Amino acid sequence: MEGRRRLVLQLTILFFPITAPTYPTISSTYTLPSTDDPCPSKESLKVTGATVKSTKFALEGLNSSCLLFEAAKRSENYRFKLAAHFEQFHWESCSVILEIFLNGNDSTRAVTQLSCGNKKPERQLTSLSDSILFKIRRNSTDVGRFGFHLVLASYSVEENCVDFRCQTGLCIAENLVCDSVNHCSDGSDERPRACANRNMIGNKGKVGLGVVIGLTLGLLLLCVFGMVGLSICCKRGSTLQRYGETPTTLAENKADQRFDQTASTVLQNKYMPVPPSQCVACRSDAESRGH
Repeated sequence: MEGRRRLVLQLTILFFPITAPTYPTISSTYTLPSTDDPCPSKESLKVTGATVKSTKFALEGLNSSCLLFEAAKRSENYRFKLAAHFEQFHWESCSVILEIFLNGNDSTRAVTQLSCGNKKPERQLTSLSDSILFKIRRNSTDVGRFGFHLVLASYSVEENCVDFRCQTGLCIAENLVCDSVNHCSDGSDERPRACANRNMIGNKGKVGLGVVIGLTLGLLLLCVFGMVGLSICCKRGSTLQRYGETPTTLAENKADQRFDQTASTVLQNKYMPVPPSQCVACRSDAESRGH
């Protein structure tokens, strides 16, 4: 289209947040129009781990487009940088150039320039600061196709790694391990041993969660039973007071009833009439004593 200066760049970016227990991915598609400005308003994206894939490109006019990635901080006590490597790289158009600024600023000379004839960069790129700027620009009117698959990972520069240590030496977030994405660039975060260690850590977390849930349920049941027992006691006391009795007076009344029954039995035995046969025997005995 003559007279039209526009670049439409669509990227699918997959983010891997560190706080989600199920480690989901969030897919976003960006359409980035450009102007003749060397680098128009940059879109800054904070990432712990990300996959950037080119999808469709339509190139018209002389323009450029930028993507600025910043390392997400997992802790305020550590310094973080970004690492990037290409999983795939295919470039047909010699008029389109990909520039990579490892200090996150395009005012300095680009560290890496990629265009037609370049093979996939084998080495891993690491930022000089906490961000990396990717700039795509066109220097002619030729139209061509290009594409790439880029993986980024935020890593700690401290010697003490509290998360996962890649065989390349990078210390990346634990939730980037065994997620089907090669964040270490050498595949060490996707090997069976790394996955087994992560599953072990996950199982320990599940066991601890189960213990906490069990104790909580036990305490709740204990409280319920205690409240039921207290309610029964209070209801029984209220019923006794309604009829003028308390547990103390009820016990005293029962004791009095037992005493009355005992006394009545003694009196009945003491004053019980003597049978006639016993009276005759008693009279005969008395007469014999009189003689």
